[in-house]
Amino acid sequence: MSSGECPFISWSYLEEAERIGLVIKWSKEPSYIAIHDPTTGDWHEVLAPECPPWVIEDARAHKRHGRGR
Repeated sequence: MSSGECPFISWSYLEEAERIGLVIKWSKEPSYIAIHDPTTGDWHEVLAPECPPWVIEDARAHKRHGRGR
């Protein structure tokens, strides 16, 4: 097992994370962007001012296209 692997994560969980893929959207918390990591299935929330412009634009596009918040 490599140092980056977690023995407690099931294969089905990782397969679902990969199926969902990279998702960038506005968080429920104001001024934050939620980013789904398709390699681990984790969601990360980052302050929008700390994000590169392309991440903010992707979050705006996600909202514009009605894919939720």
